[in-house]
Amino acid sequence: MFRSKLNQGIRTTLGSTLPANDPAPNEQALAAERATAVRAAVGKLPEDLREAIVLCEWEELSAAAAAAILETTPQAVESRLYRARQILRES
Repeated sequence: MFRSKLNQGIRTTLGSTLPANDPAPNEQALAAERATAVRAAVGKLPEDLREAIVLCEWEELSAAAAAAILETTPQAVESRLYRARQILRES
């Protein structure tokens, strides 16, 4: 019992004195810039490609679920994703 209280006290003390695992400010700024650039690039995609990317990548839906929403086939969604990713890599 004494050891468990001792260990609990150590964890509490160390947890309050160790630095946070948050990214450094410059890393946060780079991540924000990257996110802005990705949003801008996705915004420039043709609508059918943009819808597929948003549903499958940002909303984390499967191709089948996205196909149901877009009233198309899962294969068509996968094709749109492929084309959208190609365009995004080139931009």
